[in-house]
Amino acid sequence: MQNSNASISGNILKNIQQSGIITNNSTAYVIRNLLINCGTAGSDYRAIDCDSSFSRSFIINNTIVNCTNGIVCYNSAAPTIRNNIIVNNTHNGIYCFSGGNPTLLFNCVWNNGTNYNGCIPGSNDISADPLFTTGPGGECYLSHVAAGQSINSPCIDAGDTTAEALNLDIYTTRSDTIHDEGIVDLGYHYDIKAVFGISERNSIVPANLLLQVYPNPSFGYIFLKMSGEYHQFGDETKIIIYNCGGIVVKEINIGKYFSGLKKIELGNLPSGIYFYTIKQNGEHFSHAKIVLIR
Repeated sequence: MQNSNASISGNILKNIQQSGIITNNSTAYVIRNLLINCGTAGSDYRAIDCDSSFSRSFIINNTIVNCTNGIVCYNSAAPTIRNNIIVNNTHNGIYCFSGGNPTLLFNCVWNNGTNYNGCIPGSNDISADPLFTTGPGGECYLSHVAAGQSINSPCIDAGDTTAEALNLDIYTTRSDTIHDEGIVDLGYHYDIKAVFGISERNSIVPANLLLQVYPNPSFGYIFLKMSGEYHQFGDETKIIIYNCGGIVVKEINIGKYFSGLKKIELGNLPSGIYFYTIKQNGEHFSHAKIVLIR
């Protein structure tokens, strides 16, 4: 990814020979990704690559395990790296050179060839076995006594804010798939269901139609996506956005005809928690939460 602003979230990348995610010359939000066994073609490859002073990315709640290198920052790249689990990587956990200068906050960096190369741990970083366990979605859930394991992972409730603030309270680190709550757990959070869309709410949308709004957290825009190729709404269909006080802060007309995917700008709304509803011909038929991060 070059010269762009984008969100990369909810991906599982496994067994990739070259680098997994590259954020050259961009401001990217890399949130809730699981990278396993990436960069196997050689020591120059890494799970997440941050290049140049224009790369001021936010790398949040990812798990990077068994890769050649974890996160590499160079050419004055200055990403914010927070709430990640970076363990068991062959060469480096976090590697900085040629002016790479990340901000490190609340990460678990453990058992890499070199945990920190060219940088020092963040003041709230930990270095401990995250105690992975296997669950319905894979092998990187965290051990929870409440989920039936014998010991709690040190990565439970170890983040810098609440799960709700990062919109991770609808995902899980537990093998019994109970959602995260309170202080956010470190690392990747698995889906509780294979597909989470607003069609799960009480809705007049047909049962065979999946309506999704993403990315969430949002970074100034959202996409409205509907399954299928073509849909006809009523003349008065809108997305209405409310703040936590229930005040309408934005209304967006969707229009009568809609095909596939629509980008919706959130304008100058400040960071915070919002709620949206979709209103069709005077009736509210779907609603959910949006976390906006600026």
